Amino acid sequence: KTKKFVCITVKDNGYGMDEDRLLAIQNSDDSVSGIGLVNVMTRIKFIYNTDLIIKSSKTKGTTIIIYIPLDKLI
Repeated sequence: KTKKFVCITVKDNGYGMDEDRLLAIQNSDDSVSGIGLVNVMTRIKFIYNTDLIIKSSKTKGTTIIIYIPLDKLI
Protein backbone atom coordinates (compact mmCIF):
# COMPACT_ATOMS: atom_id res chain seq x y z
CA LYS A 1 0.00 0.00 0.00
CA THR A 2 1.35 3.40 -0.99
CA LYS A 3 1.18 6.10 1.65
CA LYS A 4 -0.35 9.40 0.65
CA PHE A 5 0.93 12.70 1.99
CA VAL A 6 -0.04 16.32 2.19
CA CYS A 7 2.91 18.52 1.25
CA ILE A 8 3.20 21.95 2.84
CA THR A 9 5.89 24.29 1.52
CA VAL A 10 6.82 27.61 3.09
CA LYS A 11 9.29 29.76 1.19
CA ASP A 12 10.70 33.22 1.72
CA ASN A 13 13.14 35.43 -0.11
CA GLY A 14 14.86 36.74 3.02
CA TYR A 15 18.48 36.67 4.04
CA GLY A 16 18.66 32.88 4.41
CA MET A 17 20.97 30.89 6.67
CA ASP A 18 24.53 29.73 6.43
CA GLU A 19 25.39 26.04 6.71
CA ASP A 20 26.36 26.20 10.41
CA ARG A 21 23.06 27.77 11.45
CA LEU A 22 21.11 25.33 9.31
CA LEU A 23 22.90 22.36 10.93
CA ALA A 24 22.23 23.80 14.39
CA ILE A 25 18.51 24.02 13.62
CA GLN A 26 18.42 20.49 12.23
CA ASN A 27 20.14 19.28 15.41
CA SER A 28 17.55 21.08 17.58
CA ASP A 29 20.13 23.45 19.04
CA ASP A 30 17.81 26.23 20.20
CA SER A 31 20.71 28.23 21.65
CA VAL A 32 21.85 29.02 18.11
CA SER A 33 18.62 28.97 16.17
CA GLY A 34 16.09 30.46 18.57
CA ILE A 35 13.33 28.48 20.17
CA GLY A 36 10.62 29.08 17.54
CA LEU A 37 11.69 26.79 14.71
CA VAL A 38 13.03 24.11 17.05
CA ASN A 39 9.69 24.15 18.91
CA VAL A 40 7.75 23.74 15.66
CA MET A 41 10.04 20.91 14.52
CA THR A 42 9.60 19.08 17.83
CA ARG A 43 5.81 19.36 17.73
CA ILE A 44 5.52 18.24 14.11
CA LYS A 45 7.75 15.24 14.83
CA PHE A 46 5.67 14.33 17.91
CA ILE A 47 2.21 14.81 16.38
CA TYR A 48 2.79 13.64 12.79
CA ASN A 49 5.94 11.51 13.12
CA THR A 50 7.63 13.38 10.30
CA ASP A 51 10.52 15.82 9.90
CA LEU A 52 10.90 19.22 8.30
CA ILE A 53 13.06 19.53 5.23
CA ILE A 54 14.89 22.85 5.42
CA LYS A 55 16.79 24.29 2.47
CA SER A 56 18.53 27.61 2.79
CA SER A 57 21.49 29.59 1.60
CA LYS A 58 22.68 33.06 2.44
CA THR A 59 21.08 35.83 0.39
CA LYS A 60 18.71 33.38 -1.34
CA GLY A 61 16.05 32.75 1.29
CA THR A 62 14.74 29.64 2.99
CA THR A 63 12.34 26.87 1.99
CA ILE A 64 10.74 24.55 4.52
CA ILE A 65 8.90 21.44 3.32
CA ILE A 66 6.68 19.24 5.48
CA TYR A 67 5.19 15.94 4.32
CA ILE A 68 2.34 14.90 6.62
CA PRO A 69 0.85 11.43 6.17
CA LEU A 70 -2.77 11.83 5.09
CA ASP A 71 -3.94 9.21 7.58
CA LYS A 72 -2.61 11.44 10.41
CA LEU A 73 -4.94 14.26 9.36
CA ILE A 74 -8.14 12.23 9.35
